[in-house]
Amino acid sequence: MNKLAKDCLSFSKSGDLNRTEEDIGRIIEELLSLITPHADLNGVNIYLTMSGSCPQILVDRDKLKQALLNIILNAIEAMTDGGNIAITVSRKDSYLNIFIKDTGPGIPDELHDKIFGLFYSTKSGGTG
Repeated sequence: MNKLAKDCLSFSKSGDLNRTEEDIGRIIEELLSLITPHADLNGVNIYLTMSGSCPQILVDRDKLKQALLNIILNAIEAMTDGGNIAITVSRKDSYLNIFIKDTGPGIPDELHDKIFGLFYSTKSGGTG
């Protein structure tokens, strides 16, 4: 419980970023190598499309991986009968875009205003 409290405090601090120049493709490929076995067990296929060359980005590698992991795990859990997740990384002007789309049931309209609240969860006893 103490570790959970410390993690929550660490997560909520905005100044705790450890930014380094990273290759977004490598970060996502590492993440997919970890998550694909779990997806396979749940009948979920994950597809990655890298559009063009992506530049090095200045990012907190661990926090980005954690955020992407949370999104992908939520998608897997929502697709109880299996499905597909498509991850597309593209560059437009000076922006790097990461799109994650799944074939799950979607988010009910009544939750759209709530889901981005800190620690909001639809899972019983959950924190995200």
